[in-house]
Amino acid sequence: MHDFDCKDSKDIYYSQLANGVRHFKEEGGRAVVCQAVKEYAKEYAKEYAKEYANKVAIKTAIETGIEYKIERNLIIENVCKKFGIVKAEAEEIYCKIISEA
Repeated sequence: MHDFDCKDSKDIYYSQLANGVRHFKEEGGRAVVCQAVKEYAKEYAKEYAKEYANKVAIKTAIETGIEYKIERNLIIENVCKKFGIVKAEAEEIYCKIISEA
């Protein structure tokens, strides 16, 4: 337990833990981790934005089909082809839109 209370690596008895603390606190390892986290956050944000835009586009396509009184099965079929989703997912979105109206 002593080692976990230490602020400086020189005070730690267990050499492997001391080396890790030294690397991340004293030798710049923190900057490497921070940069990796920033890059991950950017990639995650891009993927989330892409996924969100796709969901909005699917919803808009279904709403437009409903507005123009296109048959339900045709709307679902077209959405599946255009957006590459499975029929069950398209039907679920369709039903949610109908129930909200």
